[in-house]
Amino acid sequence: MEHSRYRAASKSRPNDDSKSWAVLMPYNSDGSYKFDVTHPRQAPRLCDVVLKKKRKVHNCADKWLTYNRKDGTRACHFFVETKMKRDEARDYCFKSLGGSYLAGWREPEELQMLRDKNINGWVGLKRHQDCPRAVDGEENEQHQCHYNNIFNDPDDVSDNSLEGRKIHKAGLCGGQPENSANYEYCMTFQGNCMHDYNCDNKFPFTCTKMAKIELE
Repeated sequence: MEHSRYRAASKSRPNDDSKSWAVLMPYNSDGSYKFDVTHPRQAPRLCDVVLKKKRKVHNCADKWLTYNRKDGTRACHFFVETKMKRDEARDYCFKSLGGSYLAGWREPEELQMLRDKNINGWVGLKRHQDCPRAVDGEENEQHQCHYNNIFNDPDDVSDNSLEGRKIHKAGLCGGQPENSANYEYCMTFQGNCMHDYNCDNKFPFTCTKMAKIELE
């Protein structure tokens, strides 16, 4: 990997009080970045590669469910029994549980782990506002309202790439999501299936955050 040329990149988090982060990113001759750092949580990963530093991944706190991802990071999930509206739950995760967000996943096995635990309530996925109904068929796979793409995670906890969104489909069952009342734009887990509901309904919820990484 070439380390001769770098460009400064920053990313600020909308709708919270986090500050902008800046990292030095190696870029290609055409000006494109060699790395896609979409969130400050990924900055230690970049530094690990660029600086070739060893890193220490901390354990999840007590009572948090642990999932070790293939990229060497560690996701921590915590179930909250108190019922809240979707946005209230999101705020609670961030303000009361160490800067976490409503639950997300980046690998099929991580989603399956959460399903096996029978989590109930809000997760991070939301329906595209322009997609009250899903479209299907291979010819529409790139369409934002395709069944695989109709939900994404506005906080980027889950993988919002086309491939990442296909992971979500494993949690869809029982004819859901179907937006039966035309205002069901937020996703929950009910049993081990995802189910869309009005965002003002009150449900328990699961929060997710990444374990701290230290460069040694």
